[in-house]
Amino acid sequence: MILSNNSNPKNSLYFIGGIILKLMKEQPEYDYLELYGKLKNHHVSFQLYNFTLDWLYLISAVEFDKKDGVVKCI
Repeated sequence: MILSNNSNPKNSLYFIGGIILKLMKEQPEYDYLELYGKLKNHHVSFQLYNFTLDWLYLISAVEFDKKDGVVKCI
């Protein structure tokens, strides 16, 4: 799932995670759904968005605040 030989590289967690971190470089805090809205022009499914945020959380790249926000850590 993180990297796959059988699917489009643009559907990997690395690629989408990079897009999210690039967006968060400009603005370090987003509302959960607002951030997803920024990814819609990249044709990212909501499920893949959630998997990517989970992965970014596990590697301590983002955190979640109590107001349904995503906060950049690195």
